[in-house]
Amino acid sequence: MLSKTIRMEKNLVLEIQKIADMYHISFSDFVRKTLEKEIKKEQNSFFYKLKQVPEASKEESDEIMEYLDTLSKEDLEYIQDDELKL
Repeated sequence: MLSKTIRMEKNLVLEIQKIADMYHISFSDFVRKTLEKEIKKEQNSFFYKLKQVPEASKEESDEIMEYLDTLSKEDLEYIQDDELKL
């Protein structure tokens, strides 16, 4: 396991210690478990998942642009509006 130093406001440290004491766990265990929960939550977010898709290579971008250049003004016309709820 790696060790990392972080800076926190005194009030936050006191609150974390109070909660950790209530559950009879160490300060480090509480912080670790809380961070793990937050990371899992973030990993399930749409934005996080979207950012995991690798960017297109130059060749792929060129191929896409070449195809888009073949589209007519009619092809690029707005057709309908859909809403995606997350």
